[in-house]
Amino acid sequence: MTKLLLENVTIELRDKKIVPENLFVTNPSKILYVGKTGSGKTVLLKTLAGIMEDIHEARIHGTLIVEGRTQYIPQEPWPLNLGNTGYEELLITTRLYKNKAQDKLLKNLLKTNDFLKKKIKEMSYGEKRVLDILKTVIISPEILLIDEPYESLDKSNKEKVTDIIEKILNVGSAIVVATSKKPLDCWKTYSIKSYSPIELSKDIDVDPIINQLGKVVIQEGAYIRRGKKQIKYPDIDLRPGEGITIIGPNGAGKTTLMMGIAGALKIHGEHIIGGNIGYVPDDVSMIFSWLKAIDVIRELCGNNGICFDESLRIIKELGILLNDRYFYELSDGEKRLLLLIPQIVAGKSILLIDGGLEYIDQVRARAVEKIINEYMSLGGIVITSLPIGDELDVLERIVFTTA
Repeated sequence: MTKLLLENVTIELRDKKIVPENLFVTNPSKILYVGKTGSGKTVLLKTLAGIMEDIHEARIHGTLIVEGRTQYIPQEPWPLNLGNTGYEELLITTRLYKNKAQDKLLKNLLKTNDFLKKKIKEMSYGEKRVLDILKTVIISPEILLIDEPYESLDKSNKEKVTDIIEKILNVGSAIVVATSKKPLDCWKTYSIKSYSPIELSKDIDVDPIINQLGKVVIQEGAYIRRGKKQIKYPDIDLRPGEGITIIGPNGAGKTTLMMGIAGALKIHGEHIIGGNIGYVPDDVSMIFSWLKAIDVIRELCGNNGICFDESLRIIKELGILLNDRYFYELSDGEKRLLLLIPQIVAGKSILLIDGGLEYIDQVRARAVEKIINEYMSLGGIVITSLPIGDELDVLERIVFTTA
């Protein structure tokens, strides 16, 4: 019998204590643990998956019983077979799990999900997330653990994820345990709290010296080739102290446009991009994973001692304890801040923040917004993105959504 029991559980991780609400469930259910960013939601799911003690040396107290085959889907996708198309990845999964009965289902999925024809390395962050969750239909776990299932997804992909979860519940006898910052309709909600409050300085000062003012001018009609597809830029004209938000659904090409501005992809058509560029990607799961967090700051500062000391000060004032932690041990919000702050301090002319301040809790996000506004007041250019709307477009202002 599939069973989940949490009774008076406390998870100790370094100086932090994480306390999830008691839970006992044996029937197919949708369980949602709700808490702020940093409350320990990911830690709880990794604990239920049985990997927390081995990887992070966490100490678990109380009664914790997990009976049933588990599958854990992390918040950030980490696909390994990047050369495969999404369909090939699902097909390989059916062979690995000897579930040939799903062949008909796969063909139906291909008809209703055009993004599965893409190679995984060409997929957007949101599309990779949906692919990860689609695998669940094939794997058929008894206990499914999903970290923030709707984070960074547009309306269409949120509906797809909802349909997948309902299919798992209706076809099998799974218990689905998910996490979220806010309650969701039709989910039985439990709380999770942590006892390691963030204490920020009232004012976090930052004074980046931007030695080279930037410019981003891209005429409407300029484009980037992605296979046979052309992703066209809207008209963009940014001068020092200005910013925009690129909007559009998952897979529309927001990240592609940013990578063109960053110089990683070729822009065809009339454009002028001047200045040095800082880039915080939407998917930070495979960046610097096996480096010490403190070495990531050093690398981003280019061995500039002043930049390193100033970045380290701000990161500590944001309540992030580095100690000897590796980059992969940080929360998703902490990873983004560790990439963002040194690039601001280094005085990059243009700052690309793909995904904005998502995954960053409200307390830190408010402080970071002030830092970004100060950066812009000194002449920095900011381009961010959000998964909203039905078409690729530009808002002529900075818009941040936060945890």
